[in-house]
Amino acid sequence: LWDLRKAFECVNRAKLWAAAQKHQNPLDILRMSLSSYAWGRHIVMGELTAKPIIPRRGIGAGSAFTTVELSLYLWDLVVEHALQHPTNTLSIHVDDFSQST
Repeated sequence: LWDLRKAFECVNRAKLWAAAQKHQNPLDILRMSLSSYAWGRHIVMGELTAKPIIPRRGIGAGSAFTTVELSLYLWDLVVEHALQHPTNTLSIHVDDFSQST
């Protein structure tokens, strides 16, 4: 089992956009989703609230669209793997990969 550590945080938004265009993913939904990732985030501890943190990269783990976006981002990699290893089965669950023969 391969765990794509920090998978969501390492997504390049420009490459995700290009993948969406290439695979004819609805761009209006992706635009809305990417915009939401740029909203300020606050760390709250009891009655204390930190100043907002503005994410500059990645996609938000836990968002309704995140797993679809990560799949879209990795789609070409998965297809290439299938072409190079046709007898193997690659199983994907969110950001975990497993391979069997």
